[in-house]
Amino acid sequence: MSSRIILFSTELLPMKDVPATGWGVRGKGIYEGLKKCGFELFFAPHKNAVKGYENTPSELKRLAFDKTNIDNIIKEISPDMIIFSPWPAASELAKTDIPVAIDLGGPIILENLFIPDWDIIHPLESKIEALSKGDFFIFGNKRQKNYYLLYLILAGIEIKNDCTGVVPMTLSPDLPEHKDQFPDKFVTGGVFYPWQNPFPSLNAVVKGIEQSKKGKLKIYRGKHPTWDQFPGIFKDPEDYIGKSQRIEYADIVPYEKLLDDYIRQGIAIDLYEENFERKLAAPNRTITYLWCGLPVIIPEYFEISKEIEEYDAGWIVSPSDEEEIINVVKSILDQPDLVRKKSLNAQKLVKEKFIWGKNMESLEKFCNAPLKQKKNPPIIGRIMAENSKIKFQNTEFINERNELQKIIKDTCELLETVKEELRQTTDQLNYIRNSIPYRCLKKLKHLFKF
Repeated sequence: MSSRIILFSTELLPMKDVPATGWGVRGKGIYEGLKKCGFELFFAPHKNAVKGYENTPSELKRLAFDKTNIDNIIKEISPDMIIFSPWPAASELAKTDIPVAIDLGGPIILENLFIPDWDIIHPLESKIEALSKGDFFIFGNKRQKNYYLLYLILAGIEIKNDCTGVVPMTLSPDLPEHKDQFPDKFVTGGVFYPWQNPFPSLNAVVKGIEQSKKGKLKIYRGKHPTWDQFPGIFKDPEDYIGKSQRIEYADIVPYEKLLDDYIRQGIAIDLYEENFERKLAAPNRTITYLWCGLPVIIPEYFEISKEIEEYDAGWIVSPSDEEEIINVVKSILDQPDLVRKKSLNAQKLVKEKFIWGKNMESLEKFCNAPLKQKKNPPIIGRIMAENSKIKFQNTEFINERNELQKIIKDTCELLETVKEELRQTTDQLNYIRNSIPYRCLKKLKHLFKF
C-alpha cells in the first residue's frame, strides 16, 4: 500500500485560469514527481491563495487551510507524511506526530532584505519556529544547502542525521513542440521583484535589436497573484527600459496561456544584476523557458548555467557587459539555424534532468520510510530565553539602582532642608544676640552674677 502524503502550500498549483507563481510551479513538480514514484498525493492550498478565484475546484476550497482548520484537514486525510512548500506554510501548524518535510527551494529571507523598511526580526523567528517542526528538508539546488544549515542548527535539527535532499524544479515529461519559425523573437517574463535587476541587460538587448534592425522583445510584467503583503514593491519594466518600437509589453496571464505563447518565441532573456540572493537562487522561470524550447541568455553565476553550457542550450554572458550582450543579440539574429539547434538542446536538457520524477531519490527515500526526528529545543529559543533572563536581571538591577538613586535624592533633599533650617536658626540666634534687650540682660547678668 502506497504512503498517503499531503502537500500544504501557500500557493495554488498551476491552473488553467490562474496566473502561476514560482512556488506554485515548484510545488506542482514535487506533487507530480511523488505521484510518479507511486505515492498517493493530496494538495491543500492556503486560504489566501484561493481568494478571488471563483472557479477554484471545490476540493481545493474544502482543503484550503490556515491555523483554524489545519488539524482537522490532517485528521481527515490521515496522511503518513506531510510536506510544506514553501516553509511559511508550516507556520500554520501547531504540532504533529506525523513526519514532516519542509521545502526550502528559495532564500526568502535574503529576498526580503531588498524590501525597504523591512523588519527582519519577526520573519527570522517565524522561520526558525517553522523549521523546528520539520524532519526532512528539501533544497532547490546544491548551493542552498550550506546557506540553510545554520537555520536548521538554530531550529534544533540534528543535521548529522541524513535529513536533507536537493530537489530542483521539474515540469511535465510531455514537452511541447516548439514553433521554431520565430528565431528573432526574444522574451522575458514574470514579476520583477526588488531583489532582481534585469533592466541594464534588457536595455542592452534592445540596443542589439535596434542595431540589427530586426527582431522583437516581448516583456511580461505584473504583480504577484497572491503576495500582497508589500504593495508597491513590484517594478514596472517600462519605467526602466528605453522606448523602442521593437518592445512589446504584456500583462501576466494564466499559466497555460503563457506556455502556449512561450513556444512561439525564439530566445529567453534570463539576465539579472549579480547579488547574493541571485547567486543562491534556483530560478523557476529558467526551467520553464528551456522546457518550452527557448534557449536562454543567462549569467555564469547561476548553478544551472554549467548545464546550459554543457548542453549548448543557450549563451553565457555577463549581465554587466553591455557590449557583450549587444554582440550576442546581433549574432543570434544573424544565425537563425543556431537558435533552432540550441532550442532542441534546451528541451533535451530538461528531458534528461528536469521532468517529474527526476532528482527525487532523497525525498522518495524519506517518503518510503518517514520518521520523526529526535530534536533539541530550538537554539534560537534558548538564546532568546537566556536573553530574556538577562533582561529580567538587568531590569531588577535597574530597579534597585533607581530605588537607591531615589533614596539618595530624598536624603540630599532632606539634608538641604536641614541645612536651610539650621541657617535660619543661626540667623535668628545672631539677631537675638545683637538685640538691645539681649545685650542689656547680658550686662545685668555680669553685674549681678546670675
